[in-house]
Amino acid sequence: ANQTFVTDLNSLTPTTTYYYQLAFTSGSTTTYSPVYSFTQAVIDAFRFNNSFLSQNGTLYLGPGPSGTYPGFVADRSGNTNSAVFLKNYEALVSGNIPTLPTGNSKRSVSFWFKRARTTPVEYHSIFEWGTQTTANAYGVTIYENNTVTNYGWQADVTSQTATALTTNWDHYVVTYSDNKTVCIYKNGALIRTGSQPNWNTIGNTLTIGSKAGGIPTNIYGHLDDFEIYNTTLSAAQVSNLYANGAALLSNQNFNSKTI
Repeated sequence: ANQTFVTDLNSLTPTTTYYYQLAFTSGSTTTYSPVYSFTQAVIDAFRFNNSFLSQNGTLYLGPGPSGTYPGFVADRSGNTNSAVFLKNYEALVSGNIPTLPTGNSKRSVSFWFKRARTTPVEYHSIFEWGTQTTANAYGVTIYENNTVTNYGWQADVTSQTATALTTNWDHYVVTYSDNKTVCIYKNGALIRTGSQPNWNTIGNTLTIGSKAGGIPTNIYGHLDDFEIYNTTLSAAQVSNLYANGAALLSNQNFNSKTI
């Protein structure tokens, strides 16, 4: 029978290749699969489970200019204190991540976001790193009409279809590939592609809840499961990330292998 096996592997080192093998035991007989490999592509992730510590335990985000940390709220599954409430002057958190994708390297960022209100109508600066000169930054803004911009600073790609404002949780992924293609996904579906051959991100200080170095005045919502990858997630991986919470960066079809 066809079966899917999923497991969580924690404390993996970014850009490191890992090897694994499966063992199948039936009675007194054990059969081994070939040796497979995958490269750890998640640079860092923030779950905001009542903490600003990154999932791999290497970075603790600091507060913004107000000196006040954002508070925590329930996540999309109703778990208390498991998402962060980015609220204007209490929004900005930041930290230095040396392994952030820079230059024109491939990357993906995934996050869940929920507007905390629909009035007043406002835009939301989700994240940024880099330098605020043309094509030297990297970030995402969700605008008043729910269009989404993945920007490089005056070198941007924006989804074109406006949608009604809600206070629902939505999943967003932005990707940048080796061929300089930008993709924007919402709730597992591709909503925009574009080309940005001149992106050259300079700097590795991540800012969440504002543009880099700015006073956080343009966000009012809940954020959860913020992940940064050093690879370009495929449409299938984005869909699986939305549906199952995992991108399945190693997804072997063992039914097609001789075990």
